[in-house]
Amino acid sequence: MNKNYDCKHLTTTQRIVIEKGLLDGESFAAIARKIKKHPSTVAKEVKKYRFFPERDGAKAKLACALKKNCQIRFLCERKDCVKLCKSCYNPSREADCKELCPDYTIKVCPKIQKAPYVCNGCQKIKRCTLQHALYSAQRADMASQELLVSCRDGINQSPADITILDNIISPLLKQGQSVAHIYAHHGHEIPCCRRTLYNYIDKGVFTAKNIDLRRRVRYKCKERKKGTRISLSAREFRIGRTYDDFSTLLKTKPESQVVEMDTVEGGRGNSKQVFLTMLFRNCSLMLIFALAEKTQECVIEVFDLLSEKLGIKIFNELFPVILTDNGTD
Repeated sequence: MNKNYDCKHLTTTQRIVIEKGLLDGESFAAIARKIKKHPSTVAKEVKKYRFFPERDGAKAKLACALKKNCQIRFLCERKDCVKLCKSCYNPSREADCKELCPDYTIKVCPKIQKAPYVCNGCQKIKRCTLQHALYSAQRADMASQELLVSCRDGINQSPADITILDNIISPLLKQGQSVAHIYAHHGHEIPCCRRTLYNYIDKGVFTAKNIDLRRRVRYKCKERKKGTRISLSAREFRIGRTYDDFSTLLKTKPESQVVEMDTVEGGRGNSKQVFLTMLFRNCSLMLIFALAEKTQECVIEVFDLLSEKLGIKIFNELFPVILTDNGTD
């Protein structure tokens, strides 16, 4: 087995491999080899993020581990009943052991008490009446991300350290000193950076508040713009027009005529004029057009002019495939 483990957090892809391996009945060692982790890492992952789903319907009531030797009676309201509660099948007076019996103990399958700790690959899971334990890659990944966020949230200081900091920071802030000035003179006594101090003040950790920061109260709160931009890869006009699609086209139709298009900017002065170049691969002919600005409208004007002068039929024959970059033009 490879001993060079990366010691990083498990990724979503690796968790999917773990789930698939459990479904296929593979051992932790076999799964660990696939994701290049130690088998104990896989075991800890499964035990930590497995979950116990609730049962529905007739299988909702799980069997008690003490049912075989149970002699308890009179759990229901019928005190004249002579039956043992475990043998009561009358729906009108059935005693729910889980709710009423103080000695109720869930019967646990021995297979989930040892590796693989879950029922993912068990062939008897559909007819099994015991408590199930399952591992889901998606669920485990979400729980892991929430754990990482919660671990980094809050204040990374003990109450004693916060008290010491408060005794240093708050009196000086109330005297009108800035955080920068305080940090310059008392930096050796402060176990965190200036940015952290601002965060602590903003969260109300100290006696001094934001109102004691003279410049803070002058700033206007800017509204954050909601994310409206769509990533380049998600835009509709790129569907079927990526470079991978272009490479696939050349493999299937190598005789296709390709025209490479690009824009060339001029000097760095006030002039916005640029050149639009078109290179015909089959004959190394380059056409150059001067554009007033580097905009989509100016490029469209050139193509409108070419299609008008050449005609649609000849234009389609000369420009069957155009290769360009992802520029704004």
